[in-house]
Amino acid sequence: MFADIVDAYTETDRHLRTLLAVADDVGDVCLVESYSRTIELNDNAYFFLLIARFESVVKDLTKQRIKAMRAHPDVSASRAWAVISHDALFFLNHVALLTDKGGSDYRDVQELYQDRNAIAHGRLAETKPNVAMIVAKLSGILSRLEGTP
Repeated sequence: MFADIVDAYTETDRHLRTLLAVADDVGDVCLVESYSRTIELNDNAYFFLLIARFESVVKDLTKQRIKAMRAHPDVSASRAWAVISHDALFFLNHVALLTDKGGSDYRDVQELYQDRNAIAHGRLAETKPNVAMIVAKLSGILSRLEGTP
């Protein structure tokens, strides 16, 4: 699901860290600061890309769920789902359709989405995004969401 993003991130991060090490070895403080900032921006950019991919998959899952529930044989159940407009839902409501809103998966997505929104509005994530850890977390959440009855 995220392998292409992880591969691109790993290659870019390795290159930037090599440049940072060279700048540090020669004692170029300005370049060290510049590469450090670029690494921070790169981490945030790849984090944003991971969340975008995750969001797309979640929205596909809710679209399938809404369609299936609209076809439910119990008319009162299908009627309630007919009211839900997939395209008008806020992203966290998509997540809430697939998992317990009070559960840890929802809370994790909510926290990650707050960082995503900070990045989207010109700030950086509160803590340095750890791409490998985020991929593991998102993959685990997706596997549970995909199994939602």
